[in-house]
Amino acid sequence: MEKVIYYLNENYEKCLGSNTIIEKPFSIWDELFLWIEKPEMTLKTSRKFSKDFLDYIRFYIGKVPTISNKGEAQPWWGSYDDFDLAKEINSKEFSYDLAQKLKLGVEGSSILKGSAIPFKYNYICKNIFSFSGIDTVHLKEESDLKKLKDNVTYLFEPYLPKVFEFGHTSLSNGDSYTYENIVDRSSQYKGSLIYESEEFDKIEQKLAPAIDEIRAKGWNDIIQIDSLKYKSGEEDKYYYLMEINARKSMGLMSNLLKKSLEFHSGCNALFIVNKKKLDQKSFEQVKEVLKDDLWQRGEREGIVITSDFTQPFVHFFLGADNKKKIQYLFHRSWKKMSKQPLPIEFVIEF
Repeated sequence: MEKVIYYLNENYEKCLGSNTIIEKPFSIWDELFLWIEKPEMTLKTSRKFSKDFLDYIRFYIGKVPTISNKGEAQPWWGSYDDFDLAKEINSKEFSYDLAQKLKLGVEGSSILKGSAIPFKYNYICKNIFSFSGIDTVHLKEESDLKKLKDNVTYLFEPYLPKVFEFGHTSLSNGDSYTYENIVDRSSQYKGSLIYESEEFDKIEQKLAPAIDEIRAKGWNDIIQIDSLKYKSGEEDKYYYLMEINARKSMGLMSNLLKKSLEFHSGCNALFIVNKKKLDQKSFEQVKEVLKDDLWQRGEREGIVITSDFTQPFVHFFLGADNKKKIQYLFHRSWKKMSKQPLPIEFVIEF
């Protein structure tokens, strides 16, 4: 069987926004491909992974994909097969229009060029081709308007006091996943939590018409939609269709890691942290300090070091019976890795 070669194009939205496809020599998320893809696949990357790290992956999942820095490769994170349709669906302008049509959005939002945005206290301006909180401007004083680019189009909407953030992924084969996402104060993604919830069922039902509309346009690839539960006075409300990402997501990675590892815990989590916050700077050092917490196949609780610790951001996959035990496990592990306080985004709400 001929091996298929892929490269990770997590610069997907940037390429869509600039109308230019750029094949990066490597990705900071390359190792996630090794954890979840089949051994007949090939990852194209200039990164070098240590034998210790590759043996660690094999210990949990068996054979790993081939790694090469040569050959013609296909994009893995997002598809360019129908570039114009991909650009349309991934635009926040499309998600805004669809949310308004299906009554799944919020009042007070609009699509505006940077030069036309007025100052409104506590409003958020999101570049329509940005992702993970990048290139987002929070208006707190008039001088913040200077951070906007005149010719860039933004989604202009009120800041909403977050209770929880969720992701829902629909695959072309009919599989779907809903999960809780963790973001920091700058709205940048820091992790996902996977568990069973009636709230997730409600979100899936609400988003079904949006999925149908996107499929009807001819998009047969991955669809990922972000949702927000927020406070309005004393009442909890939902911003069901906050953003559409027609490509892979870290929330999907979390679910595929659970599947690949055959983790059978009641709750699982993928957490991402800045390596600067940790005392240990190598995979081998972290593996040693966490040796008592490392997951063993068949157990319901433990931590897997999914990062090789050669990139600025590192990640861990955890399993436990519930969110509270996930919190305890990561806090306990964190104290072995860092003298700094646990980042506030990982103080999980129950």
